[in-house]
Amino acid sequence: MDSSTDEPCGLKAGVGRLVLNNRYSTQHYSGLLDRCPSDEEFIASIENKRVRLNDRTSYILKRLEMDYYDGPEVNLDELDREHIAPRASFTAKKYSAWPSTLGTTEAQFEQFRDKLGNLTLLETDKNISIGADPFEKKKEAYAGSKLSMNQQLCDDYENWSTDEIEQRTSELANAMVQIWNLDV
Repeated sequence: MDSSTDEPCGLKAGVGRLVLNNRYSTQHYSGLLDRCPSDEEFIASIENKRVRLNDRTSYILKRLEMDYYDGPEVNLDELDREHIAPRASFTAKKYSAWPSTLGTTEAQFEQFRDKLGNLTLLETDKNISIGADPFEKKKEAYAGSKLSMNQQLCDDYENWSTDEIEQRTSELANAMVQIWNLDV
């Protein structure tokens, strides 16, 4: 709270004032838009960026689950961030099936392994059980997941390579524009 006005602080409060009080609309909304990338810039940024494996990424995946895939409210304490194609696909012997599945070189995979499209949320017990499994076996765990994003993953993809990672990253970037849209 801002003690001088007893109003909430921050972006959410600012957007709320835009909606509730027209005298703030032009000034505040214009200020927000000046600081925000265009939809196209935002999408390009997500498509070309490797995400950090942190709580923010988990939150993004949670919001995608609930708002884009119309999934249930999820508790992140019960879920893991799951790399669909394992990060160590080219370096660990236990992932020996993955290099041919990915259809790329190790150097090229480095650019794809931490993209948003290669990540999902998965129940911890399922994530442990699939370990080094190839995509065909992972799909069985995804199909049994309570998360809609994983069921959609099964429906949308027969194989998993850098092409699919790129396609899904683009889809999720476009969904994020709709979720975090500042149009009032």
